[in-house]
Amino acid sequence: MVLQATDLSYSIGGKTVLEDISVRFSTPELTVLTGPNGSGKTLFLQLLAGLIRPVRGEITMDGRAFPGGNNRLGSRVGMVFQLSERQILGQTVEEDILFGLSRLGLSRQEVESRLEECLNWSGLVTHRTQNPHSLSGGEMRRLALASVIAMGPEFLLLDEPFVGLDYSGATQVLSLLLSLREQGKGIIVVTHSLDAILAHADRLVIQKQGRIIADGLPERILPYLEDHGVRRPPLKLPEMSWLPG
Repeated sequence: MVLQATDLSYSIGGKTVLEDISVRFSTPELTVLTGPNGSGKTLFLQLLAGLIRPVRGEITMDGRAFPGGNNRLGSRVGMVFQLSERQILGQTVEEDILFGLSRLGLSRQEVESRLEECLNWSGLVTHRTQNPHSLSGGEMRRLALASVIAMGPEFLLLDEPFVGLDYSGATQVLSLLLSLREQGKGIIVVTHSLDAILAHADRLVIQKQGRIIADGLPERILPYLEDHGVRRPPLKLPEMSWLPG
């Protein structure tokens, strides 16, 4: 499966914030997207997810035009926002996962199967009747992941998934992302927390001033991070693993 952006541009108030971005993502692949603040990384994710429309250019899935604007979160491309609580809609953990599932036209049996699978996968099965807003930061992030994954996307986009999490919460989220890659998903992670994930990434992309300026194997791009305004992690790449590689 290939998700591709071609000559993608986006403007706000007449000012171009993304310009002529052409890049492709595949499954299964874990891509880390980083760059200085104000580079338009979150906007780029929203375009890829079909939540907003580009001013110019197109997004395709396996060569076919990918719908934008009215695309439902979590159909073929799902996005988890930095502030996970803003996309939590249910009164309980179970209701939140069911919210999107109930709109897919699936059989009751399939809905129940996906619900149980996602509750177990995310480690939230014992919290199923709990109010989502009473969860810890890491648990809330896992719920946001589970609610999107339940809808069966091929690609998952995450905006700063490690922000505000302690060591335990971050490692749990990372473990879930690695399991998704093993299941054949394409994962694109926007983050400044490179030490949390880069050792597990297949690819590192740098975005600066609305453009993609570097794209390749992490070990090849790592030495040039600071040249592009990105703090280089203090550890050498093979040591930057919070989980076994």
